[in-house]
Amino acid sequence: MTAAIRRLAALLTAMVLACPALGTASPARADPGGKYYVVGEGDYLYAIALKTLGNGERYPEIFALSRDRPQPDGGRMTDPTALDKGWVLVLPADAHGPGVLDAEPAPPSPAASPEPHHGTPLWVIVSPLIAMAIAGATLALHRRTRPMPAPEPAPPVGPPPPGEGELDVTLHASGGALDVRVTGPFSWLPPGESPSGMGLPAEMGVAGGWHLWIDLSLVPDVFTMTGDAELSRVHGRALAERLHAAGHRVMVVGDALGRKLPAGWHRLAAFPADPDGLAGVVFSGGLRGDELAAARRLTADTGGRAAPVLIGRMMRARWSAVSRAER
Repeated sequence: MTAAIRRLAALLTAMVLACPALGTASPARADPGGKYYVVGEGDYLYAIALKTLGNGERYPEIFALSRDRPQPDGGRMTDPTALDKGWVLVLPADAHGPGVLDAEPAPPSPAASPEPHHGTPLWVIVSPLIAMAIAGATLALHRRTRPMPAPEPAPPVGPPPPGEGELDVTLHASGGALDVRVTGPFSWLPPGESPSGMGLPAEMGVAGGWHLWIDLSLVPDVFTMTGDAELSRVHGRALAERLHAAGHRVMVVGDALGRKLPAGWHRLAAFPADPDGLAGVVFSGGLRGDELAAARRLTADTGGRAAPVLIGRMMRARWSAVSRAER
């Protein structure tokens, strides 16, 4: 225990002994190292990062700060794709905007305790208060060290790569690397710009400061996302979040993108057998038989209005992305 904490304990003891009655709990104070956000109905990390940090790709920072943190309902955040309403997230220090709190919300008030019997020794009442104060001071000291905010995206270096022909490139994506293989046309754009003339534009990642966009409406059969199992699902979820934010319909077969889906996404029990009227992007795990055949025909059958993205362990398709840790 540091000298500062010992002095705090002695001061609290003197204050409690000097008071004739116990005071009410003080409100939560601001944490100088970070900000807070209370999860609402339908919230998901990418959207929270976009709203509070101005960049949805910074959601891994929120996950790192909030991971395994005890929540009001007794749960803990262990999966960036699973959030519960009412959870309190820790945000980087540069967070701002609607919903951002400068102080940690106070936990729900417990039921009032009965008045102590007059014969109860005062130290029985004081000791727990001192212990809680010491624990709180220790936690506050540890929390003063926070990760530095992520730097602003680097400007593109040199001219953009060609946008036609066969492409096999390694990109920096959310939390890892993404090895992408497609055939043109595709677009390399500066940060903040989006392409025109694409039916289902999908931003895949960054290389040399240039953002790669592909058109899923041109997928020749299926687009596969394979490699590291956990990371491929993170990359698939990030892709779905960007598509949804751009106004495209996102459909998910089963738990391909996690057990909880954000508001506005649509969960399907099976891959659609009838593509009539279907529009948007269908995310699914591995398929076989008739479902795989339907997936391979989907883009052609809908005239490019819908496209399939398969996530998990499977053979790499002509259009594909392989997720892995960055070297």
